[in-house]
Amino acid sequence: MDSHASGPPRTPSPPAETRQPTNTARGITNKHLKTAQETPRGHHRTESRSHASGTMAEHRVDAVKDIRDIPKVSLEYYEKHILPSSIYRDHLAEITKALEDEKVLKKFDGEEGLRWTDFPNDPKDSKPQEDETFKYMATIAAAIVKAAQKVISGGPEPTTVMECRPNEPTLSEGRNGGFKSDGHYRLLQSRRPNYIENATSTTAIELPDLIKKSGHKLLCDRPALEEYKKGDTIKDRNDDFEKLVGNASEAMYADPTRRFMFGTTIENRTARFWFFSRAIVLVSESFDFLKDYTHLIRYMLSLSFAKPEELGYDMSVTRVAYPLAENPSEHAIQYDYCIDGKTYRTVKCLSSFRASGLLSRATRVWTVCQIKEEGHPLCALKDVWIPSNAQTELEIQQEIFHSIEQNHPEIGKGYREKYFMKIVACEVVKMPQGCNDDMPAFVRGPLEIIGDLALYTPETAKEYRIMPGSTISTPTGASAANPDADNKPQPPRLYNGRKHVRVVFAEIGKPLSDIQQLPVLFKALSDALTGLHYLYMGHYVHRDISAGNIILCDGMGKISDLEYAKRFLSNGPVNDPKTGTPIYMAVEVQDAAYLFFDRFTQKSRASIPFIHNYLHDVESLFWIGFHALFSTVPAKYSKDDLAQRLDQRTLFNAFFPHRLEGSVHRSHFFEHGVLKDGVMGALPTEYRSSAELILSIHQDLSDYYYKVENLTGFPQHEQFKQVYGTAPPSGLLASFKAAAKEAYSGDTQSLFPDKTIITTRPAQVVVYRETTDNDDRDDDQTFVPDELEGTESLEDDEEPPSKVRRKNGKTKEKATGSSHRTSFKQDSVKGTHSGGKRKRL
Repeated sequence: MDSHASGPPRTPSPPAETRQPTNTARGITNKHLKTAQETPRGHHRTESRSHASGTMAEHRVDAVKDIRDIPKVSLEYYEKHILPSSIYRDHLAEITKALEDEKVLKKFDGEEGLRWTDFPNDPKDSKPQEDETFKYMATIAAAIVKAAQKVISGGPEPTTVMECRPNEPTLSEGRNGGFKSDGHYRLLQSRRPNYIENATSTTAIELPDLIKKSGHKLLCDRPALEEYKKGDTIKDRNDDFEKLVGNASEAMYADPTRRFMFGTTIENRTARFWFFSRAIVLVSESFDFLKDYTHLIRYMLSLSFAKPEELGYDMSVTRVAYPLAENPSEHAIQYDYCIDGKTYRTVKCLSSFRASGLLSRATRVWTVCQIKEEGHPLCALKDVWIPSNAQTELEIQQEIFHSIEQNHPEIGKGYREKYFMKIVACEVVKMPQGCNDDMPAFVRGPLEIIGDLALYTPETAKEYRIMPGSTISTPTGASAANPDADNKPQPPRLYNGRKHVRVVFAEIGKPLSDIQQLPVLFKALSDALTGLHYLYMGHYVHRDISAGNIILCDGMGKISDLEYAKRFLSNGPVNDPKTGTPIYMAVEVQDAAYLFFDRFTQKSRASIPFIHNYLHDVESLFWIGFHALFSTVPAKYSKDDLAQRLDQRTLFNAFFPHRLEGSVHRSHFFEHGVLKDGVMGALPTEYRSSAELILSIHQDLSDYYYKVENLTGFPQHEQFKQVYGTAPPSGLLASFKAAAKEAYSGDTQSLFPDKTIITTRPAQVVVYRETTDNDDRDDDQTFVPDELEGTESLEDDEEPPSKVRRKNGKTKEKATGSSHRTSFKQDSVKGTHSGGKRKRL
C-alpha cells in the first residue's frame, strides 16, 4: 500500500554522497552542550529492567559501577550539615568523662590518650573472628546512650538501637532485600505496616505471627547500615564499599517511604561515615575510630536520638497490609500516600525499576485508589525526584497549554485530555516542619567537597601504609591503593540537588512498551504525532519521547512525562540532569550534531549550535515503531522458528544498542539508508506491509531533515510546519495510520524469549520475604526454597525470569500462563492480585 499515492510528489532526497555528517560543527556543539545540556543522558545500570531481575551480588556491582567515585567531605562538615542535630552533642566532654568513669574508654599502657576498652587490640590483631571482634560496636553504642541520659536527666529518649547481627537476613519488600549487614541501627518505633481488614479499610486487625516473631528483622526499620573488616587491604575496602553501597541502594529501592539513609565502614581502625540520597552520595574523610573516639560518639548520639524524618523517612507515606481474599493467612503490603489532603492507597506497582539507582529520579508509578472517596475511584500516582530548580510536570503542562491556546485561540481546549494525561494533583512533598523535601532539607549547608573516594580499586595497586587522619603526605594522582587520594585536578562538579514531587493522573493506561498488538501500537503513534503537533503549536519540544512516555488510555495514545519539555530555541538550564532511552533517541541527538547539511553549505553552517528540535521528537516515534517490528515475532512462531531469526537479531543489535552515543550502523542507516535493503528480508513476512510504511516514514523524515536544515536562517519554528501535515506534503500522519491498518493483527512474542531481561510490568502485590540462615548468604542468589515449593510466594514487584534457582542448585521452569500482565479494564481494588507466587505471613 502506498500512503503517498494520492498526495503530491515528495521532494527527493539528495544523493547519499552529498549528505555527509557535519563533523566540523561538533566542536561548537559540544561547547554548547556543556552550558545548555540539551541531550538527555543515558541510563545507569541500576535503572535498567535487567538490573531489577538480577541477584544481590549483581546489584552491588552495578551500584558501584554507576557511581564509581563518591564526593568526600570533612568530618566537621559531615557532623554539622549531614548528621541529625542532637542536644546531647553539646555535652560531648561530659559524656566522654562519663564513659571514662564507666571504663568504656580507658588509657592503655604505652599509648597516649583514651581508647575503647572493648578494643584492646587492633581488629587485625584480634584473635576472634570478624563477627566476634566487632560485636562490641553495639556495646559501645549502648554505653554512649546510657552516658548521655545520665548527663542530661530527663532529656529526649532514644529512638533507635544499634545492633550487630551479621548472620541475620533482613525482612524486606524488595526482591533482593534479604541481605545481611554487619551492623545497623533499628527504629524502636517500627515503621511496619498497619494491618487492616481489607484493601480499602482503615480498621486495624491483629498482627500476623511473622511480624510478632520477626519484626526486628524489618529492613524498613534500619536507617543506617554498617560493614566491618578486620583487615585494611584493598580487597577489604572494595568489599566493604561494595556491600554498603549495594545494600543502601537495595534498601532505598525496596522502601518507598525512604528519602535517605546513613552508613559506616570500618577496615581495621579506619572508619568512614556515609550518606545516601537521591540527590547526592557523600562520604566523610577517614579517621581512626579507636583513638579519634569523639567522631564515633557524635555519630552514635545523632542516630540514637533522631526523629524518623531526620533519619530519612517520609512521614507522608505509611504502610498498610491486609489479608488476601483467596488466602487470609497471607497479607499484601500497600502504601498510603497523603497528597493535597487526600489519601491515595496503592493497588499495584506499574513501574519501579528506575528507583533501583541511588542517584536517580527514583520514579515509581502506582495504580492507586482514593480511600475516603465513595467507590474508591482508581487513578495513577507518580512519585519522583526532579532537579531542585526544575518545574513540576503540572507547571510545565499548564505553560504548554497556555502557549498553545495563546498562539492558536481557535482550537479550544478539547485537545488537552485527548492527547495529554490529565493531572488532578501535583505537589512538592512537604516535611513535617512545612519545608519542601528538597536537598537543603537534608544537606543543611553549601557543599564543601574536599576530594573523591574511589569505590573500587584494582587489587594490583601498590599499598601504602598510612594511618587514618595522618598528616603524612601521600602520592597524588591515580594511586589506587590510597582511595582517599585525589586524582588529577578536575573542574568542580555541580550538585543542583533534587526535590521530591508527586503527581496524580486521572487515568490509568499502559505505556507502549507494554503493548503487544502492532495495530494498537501504530495507532497510538499516530495519536502521539498529533500530540506533538499541539506541542509544536505551543512552540515546545518534548525532548524525551519513548515507548514508556506514550500511554495508551481507552485506545488513545497520550503524551506524558513533560518534565524535560521546553520552549523551542530557549536556553536550557545549566547542567540540567536528564534521562532518556538511547534506543529511541534521534541519531542527531546521539551525535550532538546536524547530519543533513548540504556538503556545499556545511562549512558556512558550522557555527550553528546544535539544539533539540521538533524533528527529533518525531524521529523518536519512528524508532518506537521500528523497535516494535524488530524486537518481536508472531506468537505462532515455534522455538525452531525463533532460532532461525539470525538476521533479525543481527539487525536488532545493530540498530538498538543501549548506548547513549548509539552506533555507526544506526546512524548510517538513518542518514544514508545503509542496511535498508536488508530490513525487509530480516523481518517476518507477516510484518512486511507495515514495515514498508515505517520505512516510508524514515524516507519522509530524511527528506524533511535535509530540506529544513538547508533552509536559510535554520533553525526557525516556522520551518517545521510541514512535518505535522499543516501544509503539503502530509505523509507522516498518513503513514502511521496506514501502518496501523496494515500491521499484523495477531499476538506477538519477544524475539529473545530465553533472555532474563524484564520486559513486562511489575506484579501487583508485595509481601514480606523471609530468607534462611546459611553460609551461602541468600542475598547472592534468587532461590525457590524446597520447603516452600508448594506454597505461594511473590518474589518482588517485577516479573521473575523464566527460570529461577533453587537452594539445591536445580532450576525450576516458571509455570506457563502465569504472566503478571493484566488488562486495566479487569483491574479493581479487590481483583489486582498477581497470579504469581506469594509467601505466607
